[in-house]
This record gives sequence, C-alpha cells and structure tokens, in this order.
Amino acid sequence: SAATPMFVFGGIRDSLGTEVASSEVWRLYRETTGQIPWRWKKLQISAPDGSPGPRAGHTAFFDEPRNRMLIFGGRSTPTGSPTDDQIWSLTFDTDTTATWGKPTVFGTKPAARFDHAWGYDQITPDSVIAVFGGEGAGGALMSDLWKLRVNPVHDVLTWEEVTGMAGNTPSPRSQHAMTYERGSHRISVFGGKLVGGALDDTLHIGVFHPHATNQTKGWINYA
Repeated sequence: SAATPMFVFGGIRDSLGTEVASSEVWRLYRETTGQIPWRWKKLQISAPDGSPGPRAGHTAFFDEPRNRMLIFGGRSTPTGSPTDDQIWSLTFDTDTTATWGKPTVFGTKPAARFDHAWGYDQITPDSVIAVFGGEGAGGALMSDLWKLRVNPVHDVLTWEEVTGMAGNTPSPRSQHAMTYERGSHRISVFGGKLVGGALDDTLHIGVFHPHATNQTKGWINYA
C-alpha cells in the first residue's frame, strides 16, 4: 500500500560554516521500485502572494482535507526576534510542486513567537490546533494558550485565546514538547527552557474543543 509522505519546511542549515535559516521544502516519500525504499525530493515552490521566507523555530502541521501545510511563528535567522504572527499555507499541487498562500483568519491573533509548541486534533466538522508558550520579541517567554479552529468545509480559520483555567498556570517557557490526545481532547506539555535553565515538569489540560463534552478545564501538574 502507498505510504503517506513526510514534508519538511525550513529549519537551520549550514552555509559555508555559518548557520542560516532555510526556506526549502522537501518531500520524503516511499519508492515503489528500485533498491532505495525512501527518497528525498526538493519541491519547486511558487509564491504569487508572498511567502514566509527563511524560517526556523516555527510549527507546522498537515491539513489533510486540503492537502496543505499550515505554518505559524518562527524567525528568519537563527537568533533574533520572531518574524510575524501570520498563518501561512503551503498547498501541494503535485508531487514536486507547491504554492504558498495566506488563508483567511479571524479572531484576535496571538503575539508573534518562535520555539513554541502546538498539537493538532482533527475531527469532523472542525479541527483544532492548540498553541502554547514560546519566545517573543526581546526574549520574552510566554505561557499563554490559544486554539486555532480549522473549518474544512468553508476554509475558515479562527483564533481564540483559552483563558480562565483552573490550577496553576505553567511557567513561561520555550522549546517544550506538546501532544494532543484525540480521545480525551487534552494536551500534554513536557519540559522546556526558562530564563535560568531547563524544566522537567509534565502538565496536561482539558482543552475547549468545539464538539467535546464533559471536559475538565484546568492545568494539572504530574511531576
């Protein structure tokens, strides 16, 4: 059976001994013939309405109903402030070509950031992306929680900040890990970086899902 390909955008690469942010898009796919089971292919990209440019410290996920990747956050250099607070979409036109675009987004947007984390829960008819933490302009660490609702029917994206949570809000952090559990509609956050060092705490939260019921709304520390 055909295997789902993996797409990679941006990141840090070496350029003549100097670290730079990349704007390349690559596809890792399974070869049906030949002796090499998996192959990398660099995609040809068009950007009639602009593009995010070189990017590192961003997050991305594959929006399967529309065969596209959605990008949020990041910065254009290995050091410095975040580039923008824009959601970018990369639609895969063919196996070798893709097009950058700007989807319609409603609601108050989160502040620009990098080294944040997000988790994705896809159900019908809406999908939800949870965004937590990260580092903003001037090195400010964040502890805010947002959800981005993706309506696959009308191609509408809507930001909403999740506030009024019970429990102790996690410390502001960046470079943490996060997962989204589909069955329970909750996220789990582990670790991250503080101004003074690293963290090893584990938390989870019941997230407002538009179609979930009986959800606990609060932070719980398991460590």
